[in-house]
Amino acid sequence: MPRWGPQGARELILDPTELLHRLALLLPKPYLNLTRYSGIFAPNANRRNEVCPRRSPRRAHRHSPSVEDEQPQLQIPLPSGPPPPSRIPWAELLRRTYSVDVLKCPRCLTGTLAVLAFITDPKVVLKILAHLRLPTEVPATAPARLDPQLELDWELCDEEPVYDVDADSRGPPC
Repeated sequence: MPRWGPQGARELILDPTELLHRLALLLPKPYLNLTRYSGIFAPNANRRNEVCPRRSPRRAHRHSPSVEDEQPQLQIPLPSGPPPPSRIPWAELLRRTYSVDVLKCPRCLTGTLAVLAFITDPKVVLKILAHLRLPTEVPATAPARLDPQLELDWELCDEEPVYDVDADSRGPPC
């Protein structure tokens, strides 16, 4: 084992396969929960139900009754009222993401806009676009191309590059 420090090794030379093996050891296993809870938030804490919300009956785990289920537990009253929505409206998502209120009136800045209808009939859409003097044809898709600043000179790329793996990367000796 090489020593690290002022008198020991300052670099570690690995071949590509060995480097990949060492990097692979640092990756967690798939589906491994990396969050660990301790104390009252631990999964089996006696008083966890006092600080963590209860699971909804739809998601409750099915398990066999045990001695713990027969003992009375402290019941925390849940707030009454409508349950939180299961989906977030698109306007709220845009407001959270881009800090833009798309339902605010751009003219008076105090009113609220509302969606009156979704027009899906192609004939009606074309008629509205023509009336508003907007383009009614779908623009042609341009072919993908490289950025002009990144264009390569292919004539210089005819020969295979030479990589000297055994070369000393520390530079010339002193």
